[in-house]
Amino acid sequence: MVYLYLPPRKYNMNALNFYMEILEEAFENNGERVKRISNLHSVIKGDKVIVITVNDCARVLLKKRGVKIYTWYQGIAPEEMAFNAKGINKIFEYLKWSICDILSLWGSTGNIYVSEAMAKHYKKKYAFFKNNFTIMPCFNQELEEDAFLQAKYDSPSFVYSGSVAKWQCFEQTIDAFVAIRKALPKAKLSVFTNMIEQAKEIVENAGLNNIEIRNVPYQELPAEMKKFKYGFLIRDNHALNRVATPTKMSTYLGCGIIPIFSPVIGDFNKRLGNLHYIVNAGSISQLVQKIKELELTPINRANILNEYQKVFKDYYCRDKYVKQISDFFAKYN
Repeated sequence: MVYLYLPPRKYNMNALNFYMEILEEAFENNGERVKRISNLHSVIKGDKVIVITVNDCARVLLKKRGVKIYTWYQGIAPEEMAFNAKGINKIFEYLKWSICDILSLWGSTGNIYVSEAMAKHYKKKYAFFKNNFTIMPCFNQELEEDAFLQAKYDSPSFVYSGSVAKWQCFEQTIDAFVAIRKALPKAKLSVFTNMIEQAKEIVENAGLNNIEIRNVPYQELPAEMKKFKYGFLIRDNHALNRVATPTKMSTYLGCGIIPIFSPVIGDFNKRLGNLHYIVNAGSISQLVQKIKELELTPINRANILNEYQKVFKDYYCRDKYVKQISDFFAKYN
């Protein structure tokens, strides 16, 4: 029996479900039956358990003997926990989660990473050179051809969707838009966030006006996103971001939005950085220059659709990853 272990805690199932269904289908293709569980009571020796955090892996290792564990690493937990902690807690959190990392990496039958940069990170940090891993980027969006509306490419409309948490670089995004509006006075920005008051304060402090700021329910987000030409995905040069593959990129591309992203996101820089309809910039001045260049030439919806379709036939291809992970599970069984 294969169990997908989701202990009681707050999950963003909207973001996770797409990914977990791929893992479930991959096992089912090998003749396995998968069941989601919130506790380990029914797990017995010989079972297989899929976990989505390193501490869950450590818990299974300590509580259940003789089971095979497959761990999905959504990010690098020690660095993330230390980033969000304060004072002496930074050291404690970093060490605690590094121990979970070590237990998970060596204790898992198979490891699922979100990027090549993540695999390199674990090799460098822990000297973990085992090849029992496969790679699938985080994504939760399929390409929607009806989102590639010619009209939206005729004017510089921008969208930011997310929180104003420090790691999401909302303040840097607003600084970038200030520079964009100086170069393109007709540029418009919409901010979709559930932290409306904090966002308003940051926008006002930057001296911007006529900025739409509102909370959009997750179910309505794709329909709203389709209206925009550009989308922000700016990140700082931090280990967290170097190994990440934020789902927001698949949302932007799938909705026909030209992403504005930082090349520090290693796998995006390698796999998507050379696309024509993309703004891959390490500084605000580079970002503004690339947008100005795109604005000088009218965009034909067929051209941008063709380029993004190629991405979804390879990098964001659901069927490809179902087969890849199914083969991986069969090998490490």
